[in-house]
Amino acid sequence: MTTNKRTISNLLFIETMNDNERIKTTIKGNSMLPFIVGGRDVVTLVRATPESVQKGRVVVARINEKTAYLHRIERVEGNKVTLRGDGNPYSRETCPISAISAEAIELNRNGKLYTPNSLTWKAARYLWPSNGFLRRVLLAIYRKLSLS
Repeated sequence: MTTNKRTISNLLFIETMNDNERIKTTIKGNSMLPFIVGGRDVVTLVRATPESVQKGRVVVARINEKTAYLHRIERVEGNKVTLRGDGNPYSRETCPISAISAEAIELNRNGKLYTPNSLTWKAARYLWPSNGFLRRVLLAIYRKLSLS
């Protein structure tokens, strides 16, 4: 199997992704802290399916013409999906189901692989607080410990 490495806009790779293609990308930004660390962790993405649109799944959604986010689905109501980064205490994004183009199926952190069935992934999904204040406090502690 040949591995091709390319650097392109995240919006472009989403639009050109094949149904059977797996794309590995290093995430930028801190909106998914502490689960995904920008600039370090590599996420494997596949084309989203109807099963991808479930609470707790980590997906790529196009929020507007210039922006796509890798965030966790917080809620699905009809055709409306509410997304929230694990590192965002209060902000959320909404989009139609059709804006969800890819799903994260694997996280590579320093050579260790995590999948949706791994304990770490499940802990981030089920145990990370939805309360904004608690998230803010835990993120502050995480950042303080990370800088030490």
